[in-house]
Amino acid sequence: TWGARRPMLLLSTWMFANLDGDELRAVIAHELSHVARRDFIHAWWSLLLRDAFFYLPSSRHAYRQLRADAELACDEWAARSTGDALSLASALAKIWHRAAASPALAQTFIRPGDDIEWRITRLMTLAESTPCVTAQTSLIPRLMTGILSALLLLNAVVMLNPQGCIPIWAVCR
Repeated sequence: TWGARRPMLLLSTWMFANLDGDELRAVIAHELSHVARRDFIHAWWSLLLRDAFFYLPSSRHAYRQLRADAELACDEWAARSTGDALSLASALAKIWHRAAASPALAQTFIRPGDDIEWRITRLMTLAESTPCVTAQTSLIPRLMTGILSALLLLNAVVMLNPQGCIPIWAVCR
């Protein structure tokens, strides 16, 4: 998916040629769940915070965890909405196999911290057990995002105060 205001779904011709109808439907459902969750905005904001606090290892960890949680939530949503978790698992395996064969694609599709085997195994488990493998968004990355946001604001106030831009005493009252 691309775009924040009017998101678009971009699919390669390779996907149309190599994925069957069920797999393609599952991939589209996965990507549409990113749109529904507004993951583009969250990803942009968390990327900004990660880069603003590059010197904190926890900012990189929180960023990776937020991205992983988003993927797991979208996997689950797509599997439940299509009723076919195995098609999404199969599509993921094909896409990652294709990406791993090409260094340029691997850099685009395979991010550090991605655990494709875990996602596929989780989808297969979801297909076997109807009741539940729920995507639990960890509280730690959300808490870290809040703390990093507050630090970013405090950093701006402290940096701009000597230049007379923001009276620090007005913020502290």
